[in-house]
Amino acid sequence: MIRQEAQLLRQALEKSGRGVVLLGRDERIRLISPRAQEWFAEYFERPGREDGRLPEPLRSFIQQEDALLSSTNAALLSRIPLRIQRDRKCLLILHLCDTERCLLVLEERQTIPELAPFKSYALTKREAEVLHWVVQGKTNTEIGVILAVSPRTVQKHLEHIFNKLGVETRAAVATLALDWRSGA
Repeated sequence: MIRQEAQLLRQALEKSGRGVVLLGRDERIRLISPRAQEWFAEYFERPGREDGRLPEPLRSFIQQEDALLSSTNAALLSRIPLRIQRDRKCLLILHLCDTERCLLVLEERQTIPELAPFKSYALTKREAEVLHWVVQGKTNTEIGVILAVSPRTVQKHLEHIFNKLGVETRAAVATLALDWRSGA
């Protein structure tokens, strides 16, 4: 029964562009989706299936999360995914656990936007990245996770963007950026 449920969950996540890894409490891989295998090979240089063990960075991440969970009230814990950067993209890995098993949910995201439309406004590379994610509809907190900075830092970048572009709101920034993309 649990195998069928895991298979259904894996299919749903694959269709949404995510990968999934089901682990036992011993941190051994019980089930891994094809997309997760591809990302393991790309980001960790191993497909993640050969010996059933997780790559070292993932094992360390899970051990840190387990230690944090045992020392705090799990209901109050806000999970922050592990972020692994590669070239113009990153892999986000969210760790979810109960007493019997763990689930890793993987999602790949583009991290570096096209900078050409912003050159005349003298946006920094980081400001262009923040602008890219604002246009994608991300909140300051989500952008902070993607870029590995605090939401307050994202807000500061937005203030600089507003000044440089001569606008006052996120909506105006997004509209202007969309106009640039469409060539208007």
